[in-house]
Amino acid sequence: MKKLFILYLLLLSNFAFAQEKVLTTDLKLGVGRAVLGTGDYQMYRFESELTKKITQWVSASVAIYIGVGYDNTLFLRQVNAVGTDLNVFLSPFGNHRTHNFKIGTGLTGIYANITASQGRRSIYDSDLNTFTVIENITTEVRRTTGFSIIVEHEISVGTRYLLGMKAIMQPYSNTDILVGFNLKFGVKL
Repeated sequence: MKKLFILYLLLLSNFAFAQEKVLTTDLKLGVGRAVLGTGDYQMYRFESELTKKITQWVSASVAIYIGVGYDNTLFLRQVNAVGTDLNVFLSPFGNHRTHNFKIGTGLTGIYANITASQGRRSIYDSDLNTFTVIENITTEVRRTTGFSIIVEHEISVGTRYLLGMKAIMQPYSNTDILVGFNLKFGVKL
């Protein structure tokens, strides 16, 4: 009986000291709006981000985003962009609670393809009875690097899910700037 009681206490102590596994990595998907250049190119921004908590106050992330924009105010303009970010975040109130407010900075790079149609005109050929449409299209490619300034707030929903908002500003070395806002959904891995 004494051996059974000791075995029971050992098993009970094992349960008493068991802790839930702390999840330190999360994957987030975001969608939002951004402005590239000097406000010239508005685009939708789709982002995928992998974040790793390093300490209770510091985390690091890598993000990849795609930006797509279309404007037809004065003339047809289209922008397609792909970018990547490497960021470090500071959570002044700690990143282990339900609310995680964090401020971050890091390196960023972008590849943007900008197409603009600056007008079309039709030419009528009376001999052939046909119209020819001539369109002046310009394409510009921008590849540049810069740094990020980020303010983000995440809310834990249950033990595995995250909701968040992110405001970002990215000045680039070619004097472009990207300013954007994302809504994010994430899962702890």
